Amino acid sequence: MGEKEIVDGCVAACHIAYACSEVAFTYPITPSSTISEVADSWMSRGRRNIFDQVVSVVEMQSEMGSAGALHGSLSVGCSTTTFTASQGLLLMIPNMYKIAGELWPCVFHVTARAIATSSLSIFGDHNDIMAARQTGWAFLGAMTVQEVMDLALVSHVSTFECSVPFVNFFDGFRTSHELQKIDMISYETIKKIFPYEKLKEFRERALNPTHPTLRGTATSSDVYFQLAEARNKYYESTPDIVQSVMDRLAKLIGRSYHLFDYYGHPDAEFLIVVMGSGGLTIEEMIDYLMEKSNEKVGMIKVRLFRPWSIDAFVKKIPKTTKRITVLERCKESGSLGEPLCLDVSTSIMRSELSSNNILVLGGRYGLASKEFTPGMALAVWENMISENPINNFSVGIDDDVTFKSLFVRQPRLDLLTSETKQCLFWGLGSDGTVSANKNAIKIIGESTDLQVQGYFAYDAKKAGGATMSHLRFGPKPIKSAYLLQRCDYVAVHHPSYVHKFDVLENIKQGGCFVLNCPWSTLEELNHELPSKIKHQIASRDVKFYVIDAQRIAQESNLGRRINNILMVVFFSLTNIIPLDLAIKLVKEAIKKTYGKKGDAVVNSNWKAVDLTLESLIQISYDKSQWISKDKCGEKSLPATAVETGNKDQEITKSTVLKQKPEHDVNQFVKDILGPVNALKGDELPVSMFEPTGTVPLGTTAYEKRGIAMSIPIVDMNKCTQCNYCSIVCPHAAIRPFLLDEAEFKNAPETMHIPKAKGGQEFSSYYYRIQVTPLDCTGCELCVHACPDDALHMEGLQKMEAVEKTHWDYLIGLPNKAEKFDRTTVKGSQFQQPLLEFSAACEGCGETPYVKLLTQLFGERMVIANATGCSSIWGASYPSVPYTKNQKGYGPAWGNSLFEDNAEYGLGMVVGYRQRRDRFRELVSNEILKDITEEEEFLKDDNASVQGRNEIITKYDHLKDYLRSWLKNIRNGEACQSLFEEISKLLEDNLINSNNFAQVLKKDRIELLEKLYDSRDLIPKISHWIVGGDGWAYDIGYAGLDHVLSFGEDVNIIILDTEVYSNTGGQASKSTPFGAIAKFAQSGNLRQKKDIGSIAMEYGSVYVASVALGANYSQTIKSLLEAEKYPGTSLIVAYSTCIEHGYTKYNLQQESVKLAVESGYWPLYRYNPELVRTEVVDNLTTIVSSGFTLDSKKVKVDIENFLKRENRFLQLIRSNPELASMAKDKLKAHSDKRFQKMKDMSENVTVTALKDQIKKLKDQLISIQNASKTGELAASGLINADLFIEQEMHVLYGTETGNSEEVAQYIQSQLVSRGYSSSSLNLDDLDIDEFLNPDKFSTVIIVTSTSGQGEFPGSSGILYEALLKKHLENQDDKFCSFMRFGIFGLGDSNYVFFNEAAKKWDKLLLDCGAVRIGAVGMGDDQSEEKYETELIEWLPDYLQLINAPEPKHDEKSEIPKATTFKVTILDSCRNDILNESTGTLCEKLDENNNIGNSHYKPIIPPNSVLLPVIENKRITNQDYDKDVRHIVFKLIGDGGDTPSLSYCLGDSLALYGQNPVNEAIKAIEMFGYNPYSLLRLSINEENEANNTNKVNQRYSSLFGYDITVLQLFVECLDLWGKPNRKFFQEFYRYCSNPEEKIQAKKWAQNEGKKLIEEFSSKTGTYLDVFKMFESARPTLAQLLDIVPFIKSRSYSIASCNKFVNGEKIELCVGIVDWKLESGEIRYGQCTGFLNRLPILDSESKIDSIPRLPSNIKASAFNLPFDYRSPVIMACMGTGIAPFRAFVQNKKYIRDVLKEEIGPVILYFGCRYYDNDYLYREELENYVKEGVITSLNIAFSRDPKGYKTSNCENIRYAQKMYVQHLMLENSQEIYENMIEKCGYFYLCGTKQVPIDIRKAIIQIIIKHSSTTEQVTSEEDANSILNSIQIMGRYNVEAWS
Repeated sequence: MGEKEIVDGCVAACHIAYACSEVAFTYPITPSSTISEVADSWMSRGRRNIFDQVVSVVEMQSEMGSAGALHGSLSVGCSTTTFTASQGLLLMIPNMYKIAGELWPCVFHVTARAIATSSLSIFGDHNDIMAARQTGWAFLGAMTVQEVMDLALVSHVSTFECSVPFVNFFDGFRTSHELQKIDMISYETIKKIFPYEKLKEFRERALNPTHPTLRGTATSSDVYFQLAEARNKYYESTPDIVQSVMDRLAKLIGRSYHLFDYYGHPDAEFLIVVMGSGGLTIEEMIDYLMEKSNEKVGMIKVRLFRPWSIDAFVKKIPKTTKRITVLERCKESGSLGEPLCLDVSTSIMRSELSSNNILVLGGRYGLASKEFTPGMALAVWENMISENPINNFSVGIDDDVTFKSLFVRQPRLDLLTSETKQCLFWGLGSDGTVSANKNAIKIIGESTDLQVQGYFAYDAKKAGGATMSHLRFGPKPIKSAYLLQRCDYVAVHHPSYVHKFDVLENIKQGGCFVLNCPWSTLEELNHELPSKIKHQIASRDVKFYVIDAQRIAQESNLGRRINNILMVVFFSLTNIIPLDLAIKLVKEAIKKTYGKKGDAVVNSNWKAVDLTLESLIQISYDKSQWISKDKCGEKSLPATAVETGNKDQEITKSTVLKQKPEHDVNQFVKDILGPVNALKGDELPVSMFEPTGTVPLGTTAYEKRGIAMSIPIVDMNKCTQCNYCSIVCPHAAIRPFLLDEAEFKNAPETMHIPKAKGGQEFSSYYYRIQVTPLDCTGCELCVHACPDDALHMEGLQKMEAVEKTHWDYLIGLPNKAEKFDRTTVKGSQFQQPLLEFSAACEGCGETPYVKLLTQLFGERMVIANATGCSSIWGASYPSVPYTKNQKGYGPAWGNSLFEDNAEYGLGMVVGYRQRRDRFRELVSNEILKDITEEEEFLKDDNASVQGRNEIITKYDHLKDYLRSWLKNIRNGEACQSLFEEISKLLEDNLINSNNFAQVLKKDRIELLEKLYDSRDLIPKISHWIVGGDGWAYDIGYAGLDHVLSFGEDVNIIILDTEVYSNTGGQASKSTPFGAIAKFAQSGNLRQKKDIGSIAMEYGSVYVASVALGANYSQTIKSLLEAEKYPGTSLIVAYSTCIEHGYTKYNLQQESVKLAVESGYWPLYRYNPELVRTEVVDNLTTIVSSGFTLDSKKVKVDIENFLKRENRFLQLIRSNPELASMAKDKLKAHSDKRFQKMKDMSENVTVTALKDQIKKLKDQLISIQNASKTGELAASGLINADLFIEQEMHVLYGTETGNSEEVAQYIQSQLVSRGYSSSSLNLDDLDIDEFLNPDKFSTVIIVTSTSGQGEFPGSSGILYEALLKKHLENQDDKFCSFMRFGIFGLGDSNYVFFNEAAKKWDKLLLDCGAVRIGAVGMGDDQSEEKYETELIEWLPDYLQLINAPEPKHDEKSEIPKATTFKVTILDSCRNDILNESTGTLCEKLDENNNIGNSHYKPIIPPNSVLLPVIENKRITNQDYDKDVRHIVFKLIGDGGDTPSLSYCLGDSLALYGQNPVNEAIKAIEMFGYNPYSLLRLSINEENEANNTNKVNQRYSSLFGYDITVLQLFVECLDLWGKPNRKFFQEFYRYCSNPEEKIQAKKWAQNEGKKLIEEFSSKTGTYLDVFKMFESARPTLAQLLDIVPFIKSRSYSIASCNKFVNGEKIELCVGIVDWKLESGEIRYGQCTGFLNRLPILDSESKIDSIPRLPSNIKASAFNLPFDYRSPVIMACMGTGIAPFRAFVQNKKYIRDVLKEEIGPVILYFGCRYYDNDYLYREELENYVKEGVITSLNIAFSRDPKGYKTSNCENIRYAQKMYVQHLMLENSQEIYENMIEKCGYFYLCGTKQVPIDIRKAIIQIIIKHSSTTEQVTSEEDANSILNSIQIMGRYNVEAWS
């Protein structure tokens, strides 16, 4: 007898297979995966086989691959095995024939499992075995775990002695995963029986060139038959050989086996034949019948199924047998009987028993591990002895269709004695309950003499489903191969289960019940427990205990892992072993189980164990109160959503598409979903099921699982409405909702719903983020994705009621998604997710991608889904998370197999295309065929046809729609819209009425009927092939590769978790280098397959790599581009998974970002349509690669990413040296790949230039090291022109100062790297200076763009001079000496985006200069405005010039030498705030005298002081928006000469001032006297300084004495937003070392998030200084790091000529906001204006404010032709320039007496009474005939609030300007397009997008004809050409 161990069937099989094999080729498939994993683990630990060798366990890419490799290994004489099941075995069948044909000895270990048919099941039966029975292999079957081990050895010995391959099989899960205490067979015993001589013979016939042979020939019909028959003798001898092996083994181990074993009465009359674990239940039933009434019943256990031995079988049949029942765990549809039954029948017919008239019955049981209980076994016997037995019966189900199921009289028949203890544990999937119970079984089995059994049942959900652990302990061997019928102990580990399941159904009288819950008092339990549970507890005298395991887990830092806590409770209450010993053994098990995860995890679990016992509470209850009066309690099934009327949404049919007959969702939920989820599915009859397995969509919405312990709660005061929480939610359990006014008013009072933020399209809505509490899994991803800290977790029990009320209200509201752009992050999340509430793991990284797909394309998607995680969480019967939208449309989903998904999806595409092509021919060639009216219409002689012309018009509309469909047949959105329109037209006029039949001929009606019947072909289907890395990289790769090459219009998304998630983290070609995985226990040491690069090699596949958590926008953009691409597309999506082993699981999004930022997972897009080539000298050169690298820079070390995930950490802990090597190799590989992609993304010439510059740099270094550089140059050995200059200047063109700031930042970066650099204004350079090669051989140009593509300021002067010189001689490359970089600042909303930068680039290239790197395109629309692109562009530029890294020495830690010198004078001046003007002035002394130094306001260069003569509020005083009308006087002091002149469309630039009182506080903080005088000059001690290079803003102060207060009030922008240069330099000024370290983080990569967070709270320069108290720079240093106040420009609201040049009028909105602290802050300039005194035209004051100002020219001007139509659209203060335009028009008409064209104004306001600016004035212009059409959109006023009496004035409420324009589309189209008018737009940044969309729609509507429909692309082209001609003009502001 061997040592006893507690193992399951998989380990038992593996023990023998590993011992007897040299190689194992595997491809894991459930439930055989465990065998492979155990073998791999043993290999990694160096365990040896009986040949004293470590087995080579090789994981292949598929079962086919495993079988092929195994065949090859056998061919060279290697003892080889494999482990498989189900489809895996079927895929091996071709090789099985080959192996058997060549008579190779081999054993397959098969965990027999169901075959996927209409649905997939991972559970056990014999269908796979039966499918392979004809292959020529011997099949040996085991019933128990002990038999698995014993017969596995029989198989391995017999296969060598027989030369026939063997399948050693046992029931999947029931035997493979059942834990039992068995006798292990030692290696010494194995060696005694192993046939070494046969092994030698096997090796002698192996393929070897020293004794060469040939196998595998091709034969003809003449000999094939004979060859097949030649093997007969081997099969004939096999049964005897197997029996001989069994007999020899029995002598060694004491356990006897036969080919067929008999059990039962020696004179049995009734006999049952069975194979597999069901025989154990039959044994129990026989014992029961013989003991009870000495029934003559027996059974035969089939061991050797193939080859079948009639003689051996017949010998086991008692002579007294009258009837035989053959029980089979399979179904062979269409057969006379199942295979075993046919074998039995044949055996009897061919034997001497044929004359005994024995009746043979066949029956089926236990498919897919369906329970087979003693009661069912009894029913089999009862059927057999009945007068009219049922043949081909089924047992265990209710077959109410063919009525062949047996009635089970005693369903709860319990045959176990009380000495066997039975314990049931209800756990939550992935909560650790199963693993803890496995440990408990081992602890009990190993520390006592008790026999143990453990079996673990699961529902079909991927995660979060129920697990049931069935444990038995007893003194005798345990045969019961079925679930517990009577429970001594029941533990429920999740409180919601008491409401969902009948958890105490099987608890015995006096049993023990433990509930994990937060309810600790009898009062709470009385309230929370269902009455049925209380009745069961009281009526059965159950001992009841509660424990709050979640609290203990949280206190122990275990998160949600409660498994070990509940295991301690189990040991303390059952007393199976002494408690002290149990605690000790539990802790040892914890160490063994979690040791790889580090000591912290182990210690946390130990702490939880110690806290458990003191937290266990026994509940004393009053039996009389708890026993229900009706003695039955509540219904056994919980009420479904249908029964209670509580559901999220009704699933409705489309009002457009008449659905084919389908499941009624509500009935399905009631009849099937409810019972199955209550674990009552076994009781459902056959008739309840749809034969094809089709299920309705959206059933998960009815489940309401309530599995989260805590849920996210939103603080709407903090929420910025970004929708990030929604996009990351794996289960669509948190969503944004928009409510209109009525919905807002009707909302529950407990719900805080603020106004929606965003563009004007949001302004009429309210916004709410809401969680559905019972569908949330509590993963916390939304909390950590929220950038505003607006979400936090609260207990479900506490928040369920109120949050459910909120959700139920919101989900019932109409979806408003169609009004918003689904291509944006925010807009996409307003779309209804058509994947919701799946059973994926909490925090799943796969579901957000598929959910997003459904939000983008769901209403027209067809999905082919590979078997794997995504098919399990996506379609676990009957729970379907895919759902329909409110129109009844949604994703159609199908699954075939694991390996063939790509081909399955391709078949869908080709099939649909073929059908659609035929449909297109029907439309184009038949319905739209050009025929005469006589052929088409009935004669118009029937006066009874009412509205004939109207019907014909509708028919014409139908044909127009069909023509449009033909034109847009590839446009998904257009086809979807047309589908709805066409369907409705046909339903209204063909199906639901006879309208068309009244006017059309019969043949036309027949065609329309065909059209209607096939209308589902109108949509352009979005085909998606979805699968995981296991499918794509390995088993399905061949098919995937074929589809990639095929070129069909199909989209593929790989949800790449890198860990084969569904099988728990096994190695594959998707496994990263250095990761620990199953089958790579020592670390994977091969690089991951780069599937994206492979796909790109085809050159015709769109490929994108995305990572949702790192870049939401890039993911959406990639999906949209892929779907639009007219060919095959591949998306590789980085998907987080629990198998990654995150150190902090809920921070996995941070890991995604690190994966991208470290270069581990680059984000990119490759679009073949963008590839451009040119042929030069017969050589094709790539001009554009079509490749875009979206993650442009490696920002962090890859180690930061690796250390966050346990799959890498395990190797670091177990083998630090290997881990270090692996990290270095992975980094090198990632860096190499990243650089390759970076090169691909750049222009080819740039790459070549980079190589050239590197060579030049290397040459320069060697030259600099040479001692005779001058001599080398003089001798001509080197080219002095090749030097890369150490002097590099930054030239900028600026309007507002932003470009100057960028230039200064770039300059600081160059200086830090050792370059001599300065930043110079392009305004200050003439052409001769610019073309000086000694000074400007290498330059960087930074420029913004003004107006309609103009240069800022006067920087265009230099450009024009260069352009003129170039045009004089275009062959003269006078800039060939120059190398340059260029960075532009622009706004992508404008057609002239970065036009100035583009012009500079083209001109310099034309003049011979060489550009370094790409043109940087800073975009005001980016997240961080221009800085987003700058921080990507500048490092690339510096890398291209091989710039050294910044110097890190002592000097880098201290402040740099200052640019300026600030001298504090001895004297002071008492500057104070002038209350009457709001500006500074000098305080007079007691004698009204002033001091020696007079106060003078600082006037920036090119500015003048303008007096403010009017400053009045023009919005309602009670309104929250303060808008001012401000007037400046222009007449100069000397008379009538204006100080400034301006033109129409110009802006006035104002310089604001800081608040005086706050400035005084700031000065004192820096340690200065506000009134001290200072003098500013250049710091001559700094050699880098040059007076000529100093900005005029500073140099204009030289020589003047100003006070510190004046500097702080009028110059320093301390209350502005800090720029990047400031954060780069700030840390130098911290004197406290700790503060310096903290501040330094802001200057590094990790500081980006800190800066973002700081900026989001509108932090200022001064706020930073307040945060770091040791940072107190001198005034000179302040001048270097804090810029001067920039001017703010405001459109002038007056026409110069109209006001006679006397004044400038502005319309300015005061900008203010509230901080979290409650502090009110203002915009820099509008805050200053707000502090000025309120003035009107009547005001009389002694002195008036004078503000520094200058004019900013603009191209925003009216056309030269006064008669050209002018259309203006604006919102709010955007009316300013148009007020001037209208004044100009009045001046032209009334003063110049010229005719003017139409003047049309669209004006957006909120309220008529509050902010209709210049109402009286504008309406007077209408009455005077200046304005032709005035249209006002009031977005907040209720409908009909005000109406206009003037026909040319129109008021519209509850709409925006763009909607009003659409209503007046004819007016706009006529004046803008037909009459070549000019369009002007002025508003906030979102407005241009909305208005442009409206105009596009107008163009499409009015330019389309019945013959040709204008597409959106065509309309865009029309509008672009108008814009380029200057007839579409936009001014927008932030």
